[in-house]
Amino acid sequence: MSKLSREQLCSCIRSVLDISKSTTSGFLDLVTIQIALRKHDPHKFTRYAGAPESFIRVCILGDEKHCDEAALLKVPFVNLKQLQLLQDNKTLVRRLAHRYDAFLASKEILEVLPVLVGPAFDKAGKCPTLLTHEESMEEKINELKETIKIRLDKLSCFTMIVGHAEMGVDELADNIIEEMDLLTAILKRSWNNVHDLTIKSSSGIEFELH
Repeated sequence: MSKLSREQLCSCIRSVLDISKSTTSGFLDLVTIQIALRKHDPHKFTRYAGAPESFIRVCILGDEKHCDEAALLKVPFVNLKQLQLLQDNKTLVRRLAHRYDAFLASKEILEVLPVLVGPAFDKAGKCPTLLTHEESMEEKINELKETIKIRLDKLSCFTMIVGHAEMGVDELADNIIEEMDLLTAILKRSWNNVHDLTIKSSSGIEFELH
């Protein structure tokens, strides 16, 4: 059972949305919650299947055919030439690895990826999944989204996307309550393992929820 006060939660969400509407960044603000855990054993291997699927970001590391297909589906993609430009630039490689939640890669790209970018994707826990030309890209992306999980073995603080600034207050509140119920259900001490919980938009400030 959630320990979040719905009244307080909705009040904070309204504040987040009001700030988002007052900014003119030109981009759709994502709404996220930041979670800090306490008394959580970092050596215990735990995986949490969180984040609504529609907000999981997948990128294609593709050959020419896969990049063309990704463009038609309006899915972010990086081609071989772009990856070659990242070679030996560890900062840009890390930024790419952390920008998305998961990656699909053509066979041609997978074969040269370690040479081009080193172990950055492995270190981020986002080793690309093979995408063949016999598979439906759209189905593969949906399948991948269903299996995305957050590793908690080395994390005591992390961020989860729960929606965007054009969603309603009640819809965002429902998402947050659902995600926290799922998370606390796998934590050994449930809500006692949650030290801090805040909410913010991409361009806004944090509001404390717990």
